[in-house]
Amino acid sequence: MRKEFKEAVQEAKRLNFQIDDSAHNFDHTESVVGLALKITKEYSEVDPDLIQVAGWWHDIGRIRNNEEHERVSAEIARDFLEKMKVEREVCEKVYNAIVFHRWSMSPETIEGEIIRDADKLDFISIKRWAFCLEDNNMKVLNDISIRLPRLRDELLHLEISRKIYDEKINIFNKFIEKSNHKNLYHLKSKILNYEK
Repeated sequence: MRKEFKEAVQEAKRLNFQIDDSAHNFDHTESVVGLALKITKEYSEVDPDLIQVAGWWHDIGRIRNNEEHERVSAEIARDFLEKMKVEREVCEKVYNAIVFHRWSMSPETIEGEIIRDADKLDFISIKRWAFCLEDNNMKVLNDISIRLPRLRDELLHLEISRKIYDEKINIFNKFIEKSNHKNLYHLKSKILNYEK
């Protein structure tokens, strides 16, 4: 990985610890990066180092503006890379990989599709659900559970993302079935019934 990208990743990791949200914490971002790199293996034209940078920066805007965090994250990442003297074209690729990652948005680049799908695949992350349950972050879990029935066939854009979903969904469902967490009780049937 080039020096500027390494520095960008280190800065994003540092900033991730400032995000005060159990659903969008360091572990979520690390998971998104891992999923994005897994997806990227299917696309030889995509630079995995650029994907790593975009993945680590995708939620940094939550520090400043939660409602438009995608745009803010993309701008902060682009500005940081520009200060590092990274080529304008690369800065724009990172910007475009981040700016449209909300579930209701449609990315304009393959890098954007990868980051968005990786972010949405983390809807079925056991670690993310455990953090949110521990933190009593039920609004986020309720919002995610509403989207779960649409996740595989409507929200994920890439075929490889659907394959990853298929690999992970049974493990996720077993976690939900076995969980006795009091806050999960009212969501359990909604989450599990959509799969049947």
